[in-house]
Amino acid sequence: MEEGDRPRFEGLFAERAVTLDANSDSAVTLRVWDDQHNLVVDELTVAPGEEVSLKTLERNTDYQVEMQTEAEFACLRFH
Repeated sequence: MEEGDRPRFEGLFAERAVTLDANSDSAVTLRVWDDQHNLVVDELTVAPGEEVSLKTLERNTDYQVEMQTEAEFACLRFH
């Protein structure tokens, strides 16, 4: 995902989860807003190699994600 891109979970088979690659340098803390600018996930921390459910997020909605980390390298995958 490029800077400015927004995660969007489409289709019935979207897991609605986020995974932080095991090779990432440290944990990442996320905040997520919906397309109406409502905070829907606050202070969710994902450790390297961990998958965290985002089942509370709706399908077919654009989300804005803010990430905080001390890592020089962090690779998140929204799926």
